Amino acid sequence: MSDFMRIFTFLAPITALIGIGMGVRYYSKLSLPDKLLTLYLVFVLAIDIIIRYLALVLKFKNNLFLIPVYALGEFLIIAIIYLIFLLKLKSQKIIIILSGVSALILFDLFYFSRLTDAANFQSIAKIIANLSIIIICIYYSWKGILNKGIRSLEFMSINPYIIGYFSINLIIFLSINFLINEALGIVTYFWILNLIVNVLFYIRITYFLWKRGRIR
Repeated sequence: MSDFMRIFTFLAPITALIGIGMGVRYYSKLSLPDKLLTLYLVFVLAIDIIIRYLALVLKFKNNLFLIPVYALGEFLIIAIIYLIFLLKLKSQKIIIILSGVSALILFDLFYFSRLTDAANFQSIAKIIANLSIIIICIYYSWKGILNKGIRSLEFMSINPYIIGYFSINLIIFLSINFLINEALGIVTYFWILNLIVNVLFYIRITYFLWKRGRIR
């Protein structure tokens, strides 16, 4: 990896850190869903730091086990925002959705994913998490358009970006085995795309938190 690419990879954590700073600045003015969105940025930044620490300090070559952990954290934070605070769902349905998807992700982590075998690794957990988030967000959009079965419309402005981000992320992780095992070349463009999408998404969250804090 060139020096330019190494520096380029720091854009995502830096952008996430700026978003966290925005959330902290306006913390008292933000709603609970907004604060959870700030927590999402804290989570992705923490995962990024752990990955870099394992690779650069401990010289750990295989960090694939973090992908299901990352998937579970992303799903729980985003799903809790939507299912508990934005949509009008019965507690029983919320528990079934959260526990059901979480169980599938954990099953993949402990029994299905070949975490020590990069040549045959497939992140079913990330695919399940991304797909679940997309479905929940689309359902929220549909309910918002109907203005029925919904607690709050406050995420309608950022909802399309969340759908877009996790849709692109889903496509990338459907090709994860190819991206891990193929030589550099076209694979590099996939990882650059993933990085750019991450940065743009974090910028959009930062803007959303700034706007929410300013109007309250």
